[in-house]
Amino acid sequence: MLLPLIFFKWLESIGHDKEQSYWSAFLLMAFPHAYYFSMIYTESLFLLSGIAALYFLEKEQWLLYGVACFILLPMYEGAATSQPRFISTAFPLFMVLGGKLSKIKTSFHKTMVSIIVVLLHYASFIAWNNTWPLSY
Repeated sequence: MLLPLIFFKWLESIGHDKEQSYWSAFLLMAFPHAYYFSMIYTESLFLLSGIAALYFLEKEQWLLYGVACFILLPMYEGAATSQPRFISTAFPLFMVLGGKLSKIKTSFHKTMVSIIVVLLHYASFIAWNNTWPLSY
């Protein structure tokens, strides 16, 4: 639950406006791969600690930066075998997409994009659950 919040706060700390930060966090959590973040996997902790390290580094909060790195570094051990970890490190893509989405003027178009993204998310979740039903 902390992942979208810390991602939002980090984006604001590096100069993104609130709307772009909001849409970037929304897309990160609604894109098809995000179902990994609700499973009992370490992917959400991996991405959270990585973004938290960047956020605390930007804020020069050295103790919290150290804690985030302490949590993050051991999880790199499984990164070579974990496909979701490779996907989760694509968070800069959501910074760009969030910026583009925040520039759309009409709420109708933003709503349509949001619905499409969420439907893709659910379709991916259903496909995953049908393939590996006991993994969730």
